[in-house]
Amino acid sequence: MSEEGYLIKNKTFVGLVKWMNEKYKLKRTGKPFKSSDIQSYIRRGNIPSYLGGNEIERVSEIEDVCLYNVKS
Repeated sequence: MSEEGYLIKNKTFVGLVKWMNEKYKLKRTGKPFKSSDIQSYIRRGNIPSYLGGNEIERVSEIEDVCLYNVKS
């Protein structure tokens, strides 16, 4: 269960790719999300507006591990 204010919390990069494919199924092109798609969303700081435009934030609660949150 997600905490209030977040769609997901503390996901690894691979977990974020998996979550995007489970939640949104396909991109506008009809293809599944790839790691390169998620990398561009992270650089931009949000998922595309047609998917909600939610902010992606990088958190570092664990040293040497990159975790990501998606705000609702």
